[in-house]
Amino acid sequence: MKLTTLGSITTCIICVIIGFLFGLYWFINHWSPLKDLPKLPDITSQIPELPKVPTLPTIPSKEEPAAVGPPKPLGIGSEIKVIAELLNVREVAGGIILCTRTKDSIGKIIQGPGTKNGLTWWQVEFDRAWYKLRLDSPCVGWVAQPFIENK
Repeated sequence: MKLTTLGSITTCIICVIIGFLFGLYWFINHWSPLKDLPKLPDITSQIPELPKVPTLPTIPSKEEPAAVGPPKPLGIGSEIKVIAELLNVREVAGGIILCTRTKDSIGKIIQGPGTKNGLTWWQVEFDRAWYKLRLDSPCVGWVAQPFIENK
């Protein structure tokens, strides 16, 4: 087997590194002034125990009144809000992603429902996003029902 110049240089460098590391290990274990230092005493038993902090009584929170009746079903014209941390808005139900919306984004259902991949899909028009380059058109696309609810 014929070694190239680059291969022999690489082999040389690896041998030098291994030799250096071996020498360093030997120096630390045999000639290092640190190896003869006395061990420090264990002082963990001398640390006093911290005093117990009294706990404050909990104040019951005011709960919002429960909604009266069943939730209003989604339909065309319904105002919705996103309940997922991040929602993909798609070109068609289950299709490619056009844009995304964050939690609590508001939109309006303009078409649907449709079913795809076992999910119910609604076409939603979301408000314009301040960070879009094209502000002339809002984000319009299909979203899966589990990630939205009535506003």
